[in-house]
Amino acid sequence: MNDYFAATKPTAHIKQPCEALGPRYSIQMVDMEQVICRDFGNGFSVEVSGTNTASIKKLATIYLWAGTQRIAKTLYDVPQCEIGDRVDELNKLTQEAGGKLL
Repeated sequence: MNDYFAATKPTAHIKQPCEALGPRYSIQMVDMEQVICRDFGNGFSVEVSGTNTASIKKLATIYLWAGTQRIAKTLYDVPQCEIGDRVDELNKLTQEAGGKLL
């Protein structure tokens, strides 16, 4: 089997932030990448990409999903120490929008 298509395992640099963010967050495989996810329970969820790395300094990308087919908003270049705050801001935005974001 070709290792090029083999999925990578979660690194400590994704496990530690995920655990620190709390039980509402999980590590999932999306598009052959380990990412941090959180479902808001209102039709929106977030995917945090770029944290399964050997460097805590690598910037993350946060995707706000409306359902499972559409990205409603993307936040680029998010320092890993700000992920929780930025996700909370997106959650608040979706609650205020009442499911009518974008």
